Amino acid sequence: MSEVDDDIRVVVAIDFGTTYSGYAYAHKEEPDEIIVQDSWKEYEARFKTPTVIKYNDNYSVIKLWGYPALTERSKIKKARLFSSSKLPKSTSIPIELFKLHLLKSIKESEKPILPRKLNYKNVIRDFMKQLGDDVKTNLKKAWQNLDLEKNVLYILTVPAEFDDEAIATFRECVFNAGLLKDKDSNNIRIITEPEAAAIHCLNSALEHNLTIGDSFMIVDCGGGTVDLTTRELLEDKRLSELTELPPHPTTSVVKGGVLYGLKEETVKDRVLKRTYGTDVVRNWQQSDPLSQKLPDGKVITFEKLVQRGKQISMDEKIVKEFRPSSLLQQKISFDIYVTDNQDVKYCDDPEYMCSILLLEICNFKKNVISFLDNKNAM
Repeated sequence: MSEVDDDIRVVVAIDFGTTYSGYAYAHKEEPDEIIVQDSWKEYEARFKTPTVIKYNDNYSVIKLWGYPALTERSKIKKARLFSSSKLPKSTSIPIELFKLHLLKSIKESEKPILPRKLNYKNVIRDFMKQLGDDVKTNLKKAWQNLDLEKNVLYILTVPAEFDDEAIATFRECVFNAGLLKDKDSNNIRIITEPEAAAIHCLNSALEHNLTIGDSFMIVDCGGGTVDLTTRELLEDKRLSELTELPPHPTTSVVKGGVLYGLKEETVKDRVLKRTYGTDVVRNWQQSDPLSQKLPDGKVITFEKLVQRGKQISMDEKIVKEFRPSSLLQQKISFDIYVTDNQDVKYCDDPEYMCSILLLEICNFKKNVISFLDNKNAM
């Protein structure tokens, strides 16, 4: 945990899964005492609850979530099987597998169909609201004086195949769920599920006779995704992204998420899965397509900041120096693009995702801009 997190007292890791979800937490003063939520109302001794939610008939009010919603689904199936007269009065059905709507790798036609009145973002928001309320209730029971806004660091685990857009959407859903009041809060970190599992595996490294320099593979088989990643064991119990799953694979992700929040420097580096860049203006050249030529004879091209596949340390900053087009220019805006492609020249491809960053330029010659914070880059 960095020095700027002096107010953090408790770390919470949330594993929002396709079929099951759960969370764990620990106090900074007792990092070895990781508490995994295993009491889901009448369903005791289970580390996760089903990622299922049920609304009223108008899909405007949440009626059930987790195990109770799953039980309701079973009741409906049995009633339909034996007698239509025994069907429950409610006509709404429990909603499942809605996390799959965040994955671009799945065709729209293959994603679960939602009732017309529901948007998948709202369903994720509503489920995270219920899960978040459960988190807050248990934190307050454990530490009554805990400030849930200032004293809690939330670690969100995501599949390795989540792209930046999926991560941004999920973060937005978490904010709308009321987990935090500040949309740009620094009290949220993102880590991939296999990376969290790898951190948890460090605790059992000696049991498997792993030594410095050894590599191992994490195979995370979830309800809707399968993630594989390889790691190298470094000195001081740190990992580099390049075994067996731990004894309790169900809790490895949330426990690893907590461990990451308690000691972020455990992850030494990451291999970027996408290429990041911005747009720059230069003179049009004969090698450029005529369709890219602007009326003033210029062309807007893609300026690569960092390429997919680059191994980058967690504290490394990607910097680039830019100069204004006019001596009178006081402001400059940057469109930051991200793509899965290795070789790109222009920024008008619909596959790119763009976000705007407005910067004040005061010293043109010496201005150096930091673009990429690797703590949240995947």
